[in-house]
Amino acid sequence: MTPLIQVLLLGLPDYSFSLNTRRLRNGAVFFHIFPHRIYPSMYSPIEFIRESNRIEGIVREPSVAEIAEHIRFMALDMITIEDLQQFVSVYQPGARLRDTPGMNVRVGNHVPPKGGTDIPRKLRCILSEVSSEARIVEFHPFHIHQLYETLHPFTDGNGRSGRMLWAWQMNQWYREESLALGFLHRWYYDSLSFGRN
Repeated sequence: MTPLIQVLLLGLPDYSFSLNTRRLRNGAVFFHIFPHRIYPSMYSPIEFIRESNRIEGIVREPSVAEIAEHIRFMALDMITIEDLQQFVSVYQPGARLRDTPGMNVRVGNHVPPKGGTDIPRKLRCILSEVSSEARIVEFHPFHIHQLYETLHPFTDGNGRSGRMLWAWQMNQWYREESLALGFLHRWYYDSLSFGRN
């Protein structure tokens, strides 16, 4: 059972929530949120955020802002660069879209394309495939995630935003039930499947 987390619902769209509340001695009210409209059964946003943070070496409970942003992102009908920028601003404050020459990064042995106007253009191409229901067979979330991480569109926060984009795509167009496995578990099976093809 995930711990009860204090959540401010200000600024969130009107979702269908089930709330379990508990009042503490100091008067604070804690909420456990279940947004039925957005998530498949057995999928825990809090567990997904924990796993995504842990992959980056961040070992702590998700913040209220991270949970609220996750809920906002999963409820979107399509994803834009601005949606990703908002997500990254919550999860990695100060990180920016690499849309200016000289905004170059290196990730281990991987050297992504140089910063500049090509980054937003290539990111828009990726996002157009993500939002295209007709292309889901060709552009599986596994492949989209690889394209996104190879592009590395932001100065930081690419891993968490890439996994969020993956979760959104899985939830929107592919297999909702597979989100319950978590990112790493699902990625393992997808890598085996696509490695055989």
